[in-house]
Amino acid sequence: MNAVGGDGEFSRLHERWVKNGLTARMARRNVARLQTAVLWGMWKSGGEYCCDRIARLLEPVTVS
Repeated sequence: MNAVGGDGEFSRLHERWVKNGLTARMARRNVARLQTAVLWGMWKSGGEYCCDRIARLLEPVTVS
């Protein structure tokens, strides 16, 4: 499985983090941590993967 090389939500997050100045290594680490958190949450709740939840992380952050 290569979450960083595809065109899914995790790959887009990786690209965003690198574009914002994070090293590729740290961005890969963050993707791995996020994937682990998602899988753990799915396991605990018995739920299914919902790409909409990850896609929310891709939305621009507005600070008021």
